Parts: sequence; structure tokens; C-alpha cells
Amino acid sequence: MILESKGIEGFTPDKISQLLLDKYQSTGTTTSDLKYAMTEIGLTTRVFQNSSTNTLLRLQRLVDKDNPAIVQLNMGNNYHFVVLDEIVAMPNKELLFKIRDPAKGVHYGLKQSDFESLWQHGDLLVTKPRN
Repeated sequence: MILESKGIEGFTPDKISQLLLDKYQSTGTTTSDLKYAMTEIGLTTRVFQNSSTNTLLRLQRLVDKDNPAIVQLNMGNNYHFVVLDEIVAMPNKELLFKIRDPAKGVHYGLKQSDFESLWQHGDLLVTKPRN
């Protein structure tokens, strides 16, 4: 889990969800909500709002620093946050985006074209533990 990889133990996705439920209604989680919950458990979170500056190159630089990113994907009728653990260059030079979805308990990979169509340069968060 991200928190353990950042040296923060004892927090589970359920605890983060509870923080969100305690403060917000069940109309969905925003980037600000997620930042609040992560700050409450001791993470310093940097948010990059939906912008043309949210490029794949920026995302690669952030993730390449051994720092997973939380990205917001457009799933058609709603938006959904997932963890982007790694971006891997395949032998054919195409990029593979390794995704973890804690809400659904699944891991999967997306080809670059699929990732780009879902992400659409949307919001992303990166985290660092407080020193």
C-alpha cells in the first residue's frame, strides 16, 4: 500500500474512506477531499489540477521518482481515482501504465492510448511523508 511504502503504518484504505465519510457526503470524492484525508493521516500531498500542463512527461517524471501518483480517470459517467504505480517502456517502445484500484481491489495495466483517453490530463496527486 502507498502508506506503508512511505513509512506510514496503521492506515488502511478503510480508514481513509472513513475520514472521507466523516467529513463529506456520499456524492463522490473530489481531489480536495482526497488531499484532506491524506493530510489528516500525515502525508504531504501535492495536487496538480486538471490542466494542459498535466502532461505524460510530467507524470512520468513524478512516477519515475519512485513515487506513485493518484490520478483521476474519466470512466464515462463518473470520475474515479486510481493509483498509478509505474510507467513501463515496453520492448515495442509503447508505454504501459501499471494501475492499482484500491476501491475495487484490482491491479491492471493500460496501454498509453487507453490511459490517455481515460485520464485526459485530469487531476493528479503525489504524496510524500511529513519529515
